[in-house]
Amino acid sequence: MIQTVLGNISKEELGITMMHEHLVPGDNIPEFTGGERFVVPNTINRIIKQLNQAKEYGLKSAVDCTPIGKDRDVEKLAEIGEKTGLNIISSTGFYKINKMPEFAFEMSIQDMKNLFIKEIKEGIDSTGIRAGMIKVGSSKESIKPVEERAIRAGARAHLATGAPLTTHSTLGTAGGQQLKIFQQEGVDLSRVVIGHSDLNLSSYYHKKLVIQGVTAGFDTIGKERFDYIRPESAGLHRYEFEKEAYYIPDRMRIQNICSLVKQGFEQNIIFSSDILYQEALMNPDTLGSYGYSYLLASFLPELKKEGIGEKALENILIYNPARILDFTDL
Repeated sequence: MIQTVLGNISKEELGITMMHEHLVPGDNIPEFTGGERFVVPNTINRIIKQLNQAKEYGLKSAVDCTPIGKDRDVEKLAEIGEKTGLNIISSTGFYKINKMPEFAFEMSIQDMKNLFIKEIKEGIDSTGIRAGMIKVGSSKESIKPVEERAIRAGARAHLATGAPLTTHSTLGTAGGQQLKIFQQEGVDLSRVVIGHSDLNLSSYYHKKLVIQGVTAGFDTIGKERFDYIRPESAGLHRYEFEKEAYYIPDRMRIQNICSLVKQGFEQNIIFSSDILYQEALMNPDTLGSYGYSYLLASFLPELKKEGIGEKALENILIYNPARILDFTDL
């Protein structure tokens, strides 16, 4: 089975899947270098419209990777599922340190594990909507102690329920450290996605991950220009926070995907765009123009030009997600 916000489906029903998205708009006003400070807020209706457009290119399912915190709203995810006909999978777990809810810092590994299991087996809050993914995360280049507790708790919840694991690895760093923890905990690595691997341009980094059996998340496709806010400097200087500006062109993602496929690792790759509103505005030629359709309508044709065949794309878009998301509740 695969647990969606509208109930269980079989893996044969999953189809083309975006494996790392955030579908419910947050409350934060987008701020970014060199752009408009005040913009029209994003809305559920705009997201539904974009998802319906993506359906015209074959999209069937999407994983919402928003874990426990203020921006998660599974009832709105259910509304999106009802209005689009897409299979939407929600997540439990905790994000990285600067976006964890305050109560998480007081929790032990066992406390976190129990909470994740409850949301997988019984439902999130009082909604009865059950999570079908466990999401954990780490900071840039290192894993903080509270993040390690969450990662270990996620691993143990996976072992107790069979639910899959996906991660946030800030800027494509610390994925190897995440993998080491999963190995120590004895998880099924074929059910693990190391997220945002495509933000690391090193083909060696990707190879080190997939050769161990995990899946590399090429899940920020179209996010060529973006800012990284340094949480450690917030409030310490003249401004509220400091930023680093990044440019990760999709042509580099294509190069690294082709390298992995040619080495025989097409079963260790998933695709998505991880669309956040401010980053769509920063990328008018990609996510800003296409929204959730960009991956299927624009990026895939470019991959095909580089010789990536239909079989490999079916594995990446359909069969790999089905393998990862399909589990029997233990």
